[in-house]
Amino acid sequence: MELDQGLREAVREAGKAAASGVKFTREMEERIRMEVGKKKQKNRNRVVMAGSLAACLALTVLGVREGFLPSMSPQKNGTSAAAAHQTDKTAEQAVSPEQALAPLQKAVPELGGVTLRKGETLDGVALVTLLQKDRAIGQVAYDTRTGRIESYLLDASNDGEKTTIAPAQAEKVAQAFLQTALGEEAKVYAHQATEVYADEDWRNGTWMNVSYQRLENGKPVPYDVLTVQVDKKERVAFFGRLNEQEQKLFAKFAASVPELNPFPVVYNKQLTRDGWALVLGKVNDEGQTAMVSEIGNGQDIDLYRIQRDRNEVAQKPNEAEALKQAKQLLGRLLGADSANYRHVESNSAEKFMRYHNGLPVMEDVLDIELGSSGRLLMFSKPTRAYSPSSFPDAAEAVAKSAAENELAANMKLVYVQHMSEGKALKQPTLEYRAAVSFFQQGRPVFLDWYIDAHSGKINYGTGNNGFAYDQLQREQPQADAFETHEQPVIVRTKEEAKALLQTEFGVNVEGMSYRESVDDHQKNKSFNWTDSKDRWHEVTIDAKTSQVVGLRVPRTNTQVTVKREQAEQAAVFFLAKYADPGVKEVQLAQVMEPGAANPVSSGNWVFRYVMSKDGIPVLDKGPDAAYEVSVDPSTGKVNSFRNWRETHKLTELPSSAEVVSKQKAAESFLRVMPLRLVYLLKDQENDWLDRPRLAYIPWSEEELASSFITIDAKSGEAVIEP
Repeated sequence: MELDQGLREAVREAGKAAASGVKFTREMEERIRMEVGKKKQKNRNRVVMAGSLAACLALTVLGVREGFLPSMSPQKNGTSAAAAHQTDKTAEQAVSPEQALAPLQKAVPELGGVTLRKGETLDGVALVTLLQKDRAIGQVAYDTRTGRIESYLLDASNDGEKTTIAPAQAEKVAQAFLQTALGEEAKVYAHQATEVYADEDWRNGTWMNVSYQRLENGKPVPYDVLTVQVDKKERVAFFGRLNEQEQKLFAKFAASVPELNPFPVVYNKQLTRDGWALVLGKVNDEGQTAMVSEIGNGQDIDLYRIQRDRNEVAQKPNEAEALKQAKQLLGRLLGADSANYRHVESNSAEKFMRYHNGLPVMEDVLDIELGSSGRLLMFSKPTRAYSPSSFPDAAEAVAKSAAENELAANMKLVYVQHMSEGKALKQPTLEYRAAVSFFQQGRPVFLDWYIDAHSGKINYGTGNNGFAYDQLQREQPQADAFETHEQPVIVRTKEEAKALLQTEFGVNVEGMSYRESVDDHQKNKSFNWTDSKDRWHEVTIDAKTSQVVGLRVPRTNTQVTVKREQAEQAAVFFLAKYADPGVKEVQLAQVMEPGAANPVSSGNWVFRYVMSKDGIPVLDKGPDAAYEVSVDPSTGKVNSFRNWRETHKLTELPSSAEVVSKQKAAESFLRVMPLRLVYLLKDQENDWLDRPRLAYIPWSEEELASSFITIDAKSGEAVIEP
């Protein structure tokens, strides 16, 4: 089943190492679209937000049900290649999945006859997928050195129902499970509580949660807790516990956060690519629940966040008191290392950035949010740490003037139409930007571009869903021109859509399963035919004007024989017919190479374009592509088209004949956002670097940190928008 390229790119970014295991079904696609439609916001970060939601849905909520479990990288979080190699060498001595899961399979009748598929190992913990035929029904994480089960999750959602079994029966099922799964070890755990637990956000159901506490000499052992969850069918749907490393980690954390309850309840525990993700209940005297993310297997806590009602607003101390308390907590958490952090922002949380030799370390930022009583509501830190010796000497950087010259050489003109839903919000503008693929904010939250302080050259990242205009048009922009057309292609009925598929692609959809749909915003309508292999043949139109804004037919076969030049020519030729009336040229904004189809790629040649005028890119509000064309890599013929514009009208653009020079535009830019020498821990694609890197980045005064800034190409003055 194919998925819109924007969602594919979001999933790809969210789970590069894991996404190859995703299995998309029509139900998954429709659920993603529904959720994106609900939460998509019409602002400058709308595609990123929607994409993140799609990725989250694909990689977490639907993971077990659709046959996907996240893979882990053994070298993540600073684990050395040597350590990874050692893990491989000792793999033969490790406990096998069959050995580790044998007691569990005895304790859970539903696991009889399942197939075990072992994934990668993270810090001595292996993730195993439980398969019935080709469908994943659950996951188990176990310690490969001891065989101890750390967590077990069965795909038992209860279908969202609130019904549960009686507490006494749940306790009976849980106790029987522990006796079989843990054997003699079960005797040292005493029943703590039985309660109803509703997990609507993650597993969409309700369970009886039976919790236990380890006793030694009649006294409870801090943080040595485990939980058994029983569903309405009396099945054990979840088992999780805190291991020895985690017990030590939480005891250390509690020394700085004294309100942390030494006897919490484990509501959820799952292994991710970076470490454990937990939901702990009763973490304080108020009985609150916390989301906790660990680095590795109990190495460190990189996120601790109290869960609150969606409509609840945290009451925080006054600004001065909040900062004072946050600094005190930072000192308790980090000790002497806290002196290397400087306060950079107060908002919902207090933000502290690491400085090394007087230079900011961009991605090393700590967040602390406190309640009105000083109680910790949220703490987060980076998942990667670097030794001081790995930081290069600032003296290695090129002169700041050289970096400024590089910036001036790369200033770019761009038209912005400022149009939405057919109405002009304001007059179109001609702007200078340092990067077309991104909005420029005063103090960057994410690295859109930077100037490498060793080479003195600018490096561009990839923008929304793979938007890479700056990378592709690094030299003189190349525009593809074609003869414009006065009228769009119109389809009003099912029969006209069927005829268009026949005429354009030679596809006869007679006898296929048919349905019509309208998107959540009532903007686009789709005529869709599905063949016996569940492949889509689709025509999408603007619901108001009936203009064709999307076409799709499946690939012919799996072969890849067509070269890029031939595919690109076919894409531009096709655009001449289906681009909006009045568009005379386009510029390339993204290229995806062909290959085998998978959940995050159709496997086609994919080209995304922005509109263009006189070699200058034309955007509709933000850095997003206007058109996408896919070309079958086995035939060289177009098999998919999408018009992504919110409105299909054009407006008259100002002349580019009289504009200030790049140099003057750069000078205005630098007055508002001077370049600053910093250390980077991530590259322009947001991937962790092997060692810190020196770079020059723009950095405004604090009051402009969240403002959007461009340079008016006519006046040369900075334009600042909140």
